[in-house]
Amino acid sequence: MAFSDAFKIKKPDVIVLDVIFKADVIEYAEIFDKLKKEQHIFPPLIFISSRNDMEARLICAKLGA
Repeated sequence: MAFSDAFKIKKPDVIVLDVIFKADVIEYAEIFDKLKKEQHIFPPLIFISSRNDMEARLICAKLGA
C-alpha cells in the first residue's frame, strides 16, 4: 500500500523520514505537497538526514518540516 493511500485511511500524529538521496527529497516533496493541499489538518514533518546541502534543507523547509 502506498503511503498516500495509508495516510488517507489513518492519519499519523507525526511523520518522521530519513532522507538519503536527492531523489528522496524530491519524491517526498511531491507526495506531501499534494497531501497537504487535500487535507485541512496535516501532521508535523520531521526529516532526519546525513545530507548537509542547502537544496535538501530548502525543500524540507518549504514543506514545513
